[in-house]
Formats: sequence, C-alpha cells, structure tokens
Amino acid sequence: MIGGKKSLKIDPQLGVIASIAIHPHMLSAEELASALSMSPKTIYSQAKNGTLPAIRIGQCVRFDPKHVAEWLSKRVA
Repeated sequence: MIGGKKSLKIDPQLGVIASIAIHPHMLSAEELASALSMSPKTIYSQAKNGTLPAIRIGQCVRFDPKHVAEWLSKRVA
C-alpha cells in the first residue's frame, strides 16, 4: 500500500491488461481504479450497472483479475 491506499503494481513491460491478468488475488475497486487511472466511484458505478464484471461478497465488491483483463481486452481499440 502506498499512502494508506491499495495499489496494483503495473509492469511496464507487460502493460496494464497483462499486469491485471496475472494478479494473484481478487481486486478491490480502489486497486482497479488506480491501475486504470479512474475513480473508485466510476468502478463501483460500472460494476453496479453490469458493465464491468464484478463479484459481490456481502457488502464488498471484488473483481476477478482474469475476468477484468478479458473485459478490457475486448474494449481495446
């Protein structure tokens, strides 16, 4: 964690999508937002409306790195 916030380390040689795909644990909205240079609010909003694949565990929302990487790959122009 950097400054009390969770972050996902992006390997410049792999790129964002591959770095997300190989992450060994479920991602929080904050980690995913940091990796994608987005706000957590946007991540939560997209998860809530079904745009972004997410898993709800009680009150928590988590993101499977492989599903997120597949989702991103389909949207790269």
